[in-house]
Amino acid sequence: MSQSRETRAIANDQKQQEEEVTKRRKRKRVIDSPTDDVTDEINQTNLASSSSSSSSSSFSAHPSIETHEFTAKDFDHLSSNEYARYLGNSDKVGHAVIIKNEQGEEIALQYNIPQGTEKSTPTIRPLINIEAIERYGLHRFRATTPTHGTKMYAKRFIDLELTDEKYTSTPMQIACFSPSASEQEPFWGGKEKETPLFREDLAPKNKEELDKEIQEIKEKTGNKIKAGNELIIDHESVRARDNIKTRTPDQNTVMGGESARDTYEYFLETWQEELHPEMIKVLQRAVKAPLREAFKSNYRPEWLHAEGFGLTPTEKNPQVAENLGAAPKWANTEMMVLERIAKWFALNRPKASIRIKPLFEMLLDSELIKKIEFSVNIEEEGQFIKFLQTINPFKQYPLFRKASDIAQGTAIAYQLLYGTSPASQQGVLNPAYKASASSTPATAASFHVSSSSSALSFPIKKSKRIAEDALSPKKKKAKLSLPPSSPVEYEKSIVQILTTSQEPDYDQPWMGTHVGGSSGTGLVIEHHGKKYILTNAHCVENMVRTRIRFANTTKKYEVKPKCVSYQCDLALLEVDDPEFLHIAKPLELGDMVRHKDKVLTVGFPMGGDEISVSKGIVSRIEVRDYCMSGLDMLQVQIDAAINPGNSGGPVLSNNKVVGVAFQGYDRQGLGFMIPPPVIWHFLTEALSGKKYRGFPILPVNFETLENPSLRKHYGMTKEQTGIRVSSVNNLCDAFNKLKPDDILLEIDSLPISNQGTVDIPDIGKRIDLLHVTHMKYIGDTVQLKVLRKNEKTKQAETHHITVKLDHVPLETEKVPQTEHDKMPTYYINSGIVFIPLTRNYLEGKGGDLEDYRENGSFLTELSKKLPDEQIIVINDILDCENTEGYEKHVNAIITEINGKPINNIHDAIAAMENNPNDLHCITTHSKNKIVVKNMAKAEQDALLKQYNIKGGDRSEDLLPEHKIDHLIIPKNASSSSSSSSSIPCNDVTMEEKQPNHELTLEDLPGARRYRAKLDQMEQLYSQYPLDEDEDLSYEDIDEDENYDEEEEEELEEGSTNEDKEESEESAFSRKEKTKPQLKYSNKFHFFYREKDSSHMDIDQDNEIDHKHARYK
Repeated sequence: MSQSRETRAIANDQKQQEEEVTKRRKRKRVIDSPTDDVTDEINQTNLASSSSSSSSSSFSAHPSIETHEFTAKDFDHLSSNEYARYLGNSDKVGHAVIIKNEQGEEIALQYNIPQGTEKSTPTIRPLINIEAIERYGLHRFRATTPTHGTKMYAKRFIDLELTDEKYTSTPMQIACFSPSASEQEPFWGGKEKETPLFREDLAPKNKEELDKEIQEIKEKTGNKIKAGNELIIDHESVRARDNIKTRTPDQNTVMGGESARDTYEYFLETWQEELHPEMIKVLQRAVKAPLREAFKSNYRPEWLHAEGFGLTPTEKNPQVAENLGAAPKWANTEMMVLERIAKWFALNRPKASIRIKPLFEMLLDSELIKKIEFSVNIEEEGQFIKFLQTINPFKQYPLFRKASDIAQGTAIAYQLLYGTSPASQQGVLNPAYKASASSTPATAASFHVSSSSSALSFPIKKSKRIAEDALSPKKKKAKLSLPPSSPVEYEKSIVQILTTSQEPDYDQPWMGTHVGGSSGTGLVIEHHGKKYILTNAHCVENMVRTRIRFANTTKKYEVKPKCVSYQCDLALLEVDDPEFLHIAKPLELGDMVRHKDKVLTVGFPMGGDEISVSKGIVSRIEVRDYCMSGLDMLQVQIDAAINPGNSGGPVLSNNKVVGVAFQGYDRQGLGFMIPPPVIWHFLTEALSGKKYRGFPILPVNFETLENPSLRKHYGMTKEQTGIRVSSVNNLCDAFNKLKPDDILLEIDSLPISNQGTVDIPDIGKRIDLLHVTHMKYIGDTVQLKVLRKNEKTKQAETHHITVKLDHVPLETEKVPQTEHDKMPTYYINSGIVFIPLTRNYLEGKGGDLEDYRENGSFLTELSKKLPDEQIIVINDILDCENTEGYEKHVNAIITEINGKPINNIHDAIAAMENNPNDLHCITTHSKNKIVVKNMAKAEQDALLKQYNIKGGDRSEDLLPEHKIDHLIIPKNASSSSSSSSSIPCNDVTMEEKQPNHELTLEDLPGARRYRAKLDQMEQLYSQYPLDEDEDLSYEDIDEDENYDEEEEEELEEGSTNEDKEESEESAFSRKEKTKPQLKYSNKFHFFYREKDSSHMDIDQDNEIDHKHARYK
């Protein structure tokens, strides 16, 4: 705002400029709107008005209105969604009238409300175990139903005061309960804080101009108020107006032909440069809100009547500008709650005296309502009820009403007003007050409350019914509380992760580690009052020391891992520093996103001191491979920028965390995030206090059934869909319950498609059935509907089978899950280095074993027959006289040593060390023999010294009592890797100027393995001709090393830089053409199934292997 508002006018002349500004600011008003049409229509009812403009409390009954009790039909009527203004009712509802005793303890009263008879009317349920909970600074309640134990939550309230004949007032709240739409707690709404109107960072000159302009407005209009006087409701007028369905003239005509939305838009355009970003967001939300949409339309502006149209006496005209103001639909609906309660009493209780007092405080000189204060007083037979409302139309996170709130509120008001005793009362469970958990019968007692003047009491009459006893609170599963933070306070909710790590060398396992540093992002969450850091597992992989810092600060805080899951690439870190815990502001975890939802990625891309924010949308939701683990899990693709350093940072939507950024494809510009279901599953188990196991799977190989003839072969009807079981892993519960050629039709009542996908509510359509098991925990079961041919009749029969989920991925495989946070295992004897085959080794020197098949299956697919079974390979041959000529056997698989079968590394050690002969005879899987001298210990030690192998002939985990000091794992870290060790921490420091270090690819966790893998793959696949498309046997890999070196040299000598890049691309192309594809039918698809490039929103020519996805 470098110029004043006047200088932005179109006219050049100063006088014309002032006139233009005055014209723009002037609101169109019609002070004296026509009233003849309305008055004539009302007078046609020939009802005499008995209302009075006096504020006197004297009142006479209306003889033409019959006295009517509150019945089930009234509950049906009030629960109906009149004019479709309210959110849909829950099937079950409940209530509690909350008061306080003299000790400040909360008491919950429940009343018998007539149950409606319509199918659409919700069922009223009694509540037990009513408990006060604090959520994001809000006082809320939860309870359970006594029969089924359904969890019910109260987040919508009606405030009132009850005054008896002695003029003793009791403040109380009607808490409206309903179940959550999911197993998680509901959205609780936002705090009642005022949204700032103007920016605080204006330049001094602009700030002075703004202050001057606001002062001029105040001098002209003062504190602009509409209504504010008490109005006595005339029963006959309410009945007459209830029959009027049209309003002539309408509100837009009254307000000079301008709609409420236009008024909002004009205010936004006029003041946009000076408005605070939060206010701009609220105004834009209102202007963009659709006219008809169940949820978002609640933000659309409407013209509100201060004195409600249906409650205004007939001699008054509510259709005047002084009675109208603009506010969102939800604020209008909130006022209508009290208006409908007052309307019911006016139409059904002729002796009831009803008075309302509305007040609109307007925003500056506009027609926008800044604040609403509304009270409704109802009096009958010496009892008074006063309903109170204070509404902030610019509230950022409002709650929307349900019609059942009105029905329950009216029914309770009726019973309170006419002295009906509560059906039950119970102490509210509240840790702050240590309230009693037991419920007591309603008896004549006095519960005192605090007020500004004196202690007041509320006499409760003795109940005629037997009060419902409250059961003792059951032990409940811990829930995760993730409080929200302001969207402008990311700097206190997001941290940079600075990790010093030691990366083991699986190619030369005796060589120790490489020390490096990396940077990532984390976010603050909270559970039971304790704050944690949530980030990616690969940000703390192989950590020696990890520290965090806030944006634009140099102060760093030490952290330690609470739980690390490399399966889902998430880590939970603990911080003990009191200063950090005081500063940090937790973020709230949101719900699952949907296609095309708008999102923000927040983090520290490429390091730096400041937070970076990028916008994008959700473009795909699917089960796909996680780069960290190579396992298929639910993930969300977004087009927001995710760069190195963004790892572990939050992806936000509506200021809630809807994902954690974790990987991307650089060439295609694709970013991926871990969605809320996966995050919640990880946090629930990580904070359970039990050993972390991870996401279970059904260890079964499947084949798709897309071919109709194949489905017919297995006895499937045209209507049936499913997938075929091709094999079942041995060491699992499914092995005894499923058989090859079984057809899986359903899993947990979800139909399985012929491609192996299911439609999961609130997640998406065509989601890999793997996600169904992932959302369960070890020990849970799945219900399978199976089609199986009867061996005798050969007819297909349907079976319902329950299978226990007892394993996480790769626990039943000979090649286990990728190892982390530990040193590699090795054993050296007579110049030969033996190792158990790991996925870490396959990513480097053992890459040529990836294509090796045993009985038609890849090595990574082979399931164990014994719990400790491993594949033992020769990692290296130390060149010496004893091993002359055996170099070609590197990566050979060992089946026997000295006539002993080898099933694991301990078998190999025993076979070598227990051999009394002078020679060792080693048999490979390809039946080759390696015969070497059985070295004496002195010879062995000399060879190790010659190769500078200081760690000895075996890794420390193979020593009887091993002490690992090469790699540091904090003692209290819980990891999904069963082989993690707990060892002391060495004092390895990082440069203090780490945050300013310009990050490169080498700074990323696993970068060396990634680079080594690329180089090794390029060398390997450049050897094969373009038209080769056959599987390689072990002998091929072991012995056939002939390739055209001259052609490769000519390419290098005669090529430019561009040509070299093309040659690298062609190497990848050759790899894709020669490498045997891992098909769904013969691949353990749950773990490694490769996706065809047609499943990616990228060009076919740029598709790269899933292992080349990079950590971000």
